[in-house]
Amino acid sequence: MVSGLLSRNGNEALIILSIHHGFLRPCFSDAIMREYEAVLARPKFGFQREELSALMEMVRVKGEIFAPETYAALSPDSADTKFLHCAMAANAHAKYKSPKAGRKYVLF
Repeated sequence: MVSGLLSRNGNEALIILSIHHGFLRPCFSDAIMREYEAVLARPKFGFQREELSALMEMVRVKGEIFAPETYAALSPDSADTKFLHCAMAANAHAKYKSPKAGRKYVLF
């Protein structure tokens, strides 16, 4: 999400645009939404409050919330685990790269 807002011409921006147009349906959990809201609100990014509110509302409306079961950590970076658990709960096709762990995960 952060990358999609920072680089409006990159592939990450296409993901946000695809969600907006209904081509992709994001799956998320309460924990994921809290993290997005906290990270995107950091002053270093300089996003306007209205822009962030509109983005989060779009994700809520266009996406689907899941309450994943708690499993063992799936990533060396424990902060990544919530994303993988949510993808598993949604039976989602997911490809995820962990910047901190330097690993890629693919769930099908």
